[in-house]
Amino acid sequence: MANHTIQIFATTANYHPLSISQDNGATWVDTETADKAFTTDVDAGDTVTYAFGLSKDGVANNISSIQAITPGAFFEPGKKPNQNNGWTGTIKSGNTGTEEYIIRYQVTNVTGIQDQDPKLKMN
Repeated sequence: MANHTIQIFATTANYHPLSISQDNGATWVDTETADKAFTTDVDAGDTVTYAFGLSKDGVANNISSIQAITPGAFFEPGKKPNQNNGWTGTIKSGNTGTEEYIIRYQVTNVTGIQDQDPKLKMN
């Protein structure tokens, strides 16, 4: 079982599209087109953490919370987001194929909930 951390980043001035990284901020995906291709390969029992603690290019992250990861079809039931710099879920067995999901997040001083739609792919 593996642990996957997906870093997300947005600022008050540039809150959408969300910047996403799977390599602890070494490279970022930050366009709507690239987001649609952003895929994390997972197996049953893997843990996926969505974190927003990193800064990017010396700029502070203004994400204040992750509101939801939906739909939760790939995750163990009953997982709710936490407000402590991230959200963690465990991949449940029985998944097949690729699931597009939505990260719903809030940015400091920006009205409304933002969203982005990367993918999880079951190995």
